[in-house]
Amino acid sequence: MNMMWVPACALDTNVPGVKRRGGISCLQFDPEQEVLWAGSTSGVVSALAHDSYENILRYHASEDPIVGIFLSRSIITTVSKGGLATHSRGGMLQERWTAEGMDGITCCINPVPKTSTIVLGGEGKELVSVDAFSTKVVTRHAVVPHTTVMERGNRVLCCGKANGQIEIVDCSTLKPISKAVTAHGGRVKDISIKGNLVVTCGELPGLRNGKPILDIFVRVFDIRTMRQLRPISAKSVTQVCFLKRFTSSVLAVGLRGALSLCDVSDGTSGFGHMQIQTNSHLSVCASSATGEILAFGDDDGILTTMINREGACVNHFPKPPPPLPPPPDYVPLLGTDLPLCANGPMPPQEERRGAPLSQWRDRVGEISLYPMAPVDQSLVPEYRVRGGLGTAPYPEWFRANCLSSINKFTATSSSSDKFRRSAASNRSFMSRSRSAAVAIPKEYARVKIKIPRFGLHTFDFSSYNRSVH
Repeated sequence: MNMMWVPACALDTNVPGVKRRGGISCLQFDPEQEVLWAGSTSGVVSALAHDSYENILRYHASEDPIVGIFLSRSIITTVSKGGLATHSRGGMLQERWTAEGMDGITCCINPVPKTSTIVLGGEGKELVSVDAFSTKVVTRHAVVPHTTVMERGNRVLCCGKANGQIEIVDCSTLKPISKAVTAHGGRVKDISIKGNLVVTCGELPGLRNGKPILDIFVRVFDIRTMRQLRPISAKSVTQVCFLKRFTSSVLAVGLRGALSLCDVSDGTSGFGHMQIQTNSHLSVCASSATGEILAFGDDDGILTTMINREGACVNHFPKPPPPLPPPPDYVPLLGTDLPLCANGPMPPQEERRGAPLSQWRDRVGEISLYPMAPVDQSLVPEYRVRGGLGTAPYPEWFRANCLSSINKFTATSSSSDKFRRSAASNRSFMSRSRSAAVAIPKEYARVKIKIPRFGLHTFDFSSYNRSVH
């Protein structure tokens, strides 16, 4: 190709030794850091650091295939066919929710970059806009049913349908601003927009050997009038992507990994060719904000990247993640006599001022006393994992901030003064039974004061308070 694209890496995103393998269903470059995010058909999200492509984070986001990944400074929102999930930057599940009336999500897009608004499209007759932070539906509007793909333009969204039509809707109101135009005879597979040009690839009606027939033309439209321009001839195209650097060049990705560089301004097709080594079908492609990195994923979970210059980066002004200190050992606060001095001294004030935590002394946070307490074996049989978080029922026999010897009582006996007087003499060890409550020890019980005739100012409180204070 004329821009000298060369392969950078090819790696397997699946865990070695695991029988369940998932193909790559979506790719997303981080808008701030040098990280590439990949979602699989098995619901797993992986974060790969450029340019070593080391797996720095991996978590299970959903049971359904991942449709889209949306990143912000504090949270990661993943959209799957079954709903949405919000995780922290470390992969900890925060919330899992679904949009009302939105079943079978097939595509999603962020209409305004770096915001929390997400537009969802699916098999229904509506487009739904939701807020990822408040987990509420912002707006919805009726459109042509069966939306298969969406792409963001200048204040508009271009939606591809299962019947081969494309429709232009407004970003904020989701109302159609033009009539639907037929682009392909079958399903629209991918759309790419740049300026006033829209390119699409899709399928033809019917099947061949039980598989859909791909259209041999890449359709080009003028978004202002939705008039079709001269199409580009390309064979077995499943993905189209406008290249950055302010050009009219389109990358057409074939089903078997064939790459063709086309120019939509004059209809020139195939002035650059390259082949990606794959044993399956390419399912998704993505381009970085700088236009220097291209990423491709196939149905076997193999990620392939290409660069056009040495030292390529994801963003123009990247923000590398700060180095994190090694995590200290876990020390439970209950059930141990660990002193506060075990956490190590804090650095001087002049050393802490203006310095991040990663530059503090290594001994801060180190715990060398008392190894980790063993887990109570009575909690293991009832341990459950849900949404990536392990929980266990609260122990019935454990009472916080109470003495080790307390008395059982019932609702009828607890209101009597006789019980309060005998609480200290009739104590029994705490019980594992939930049916019986516990008595208040005498040291913490309420003391009834007999108010004198002339008021509290004549009462001698020292007779009840025997301490020196």
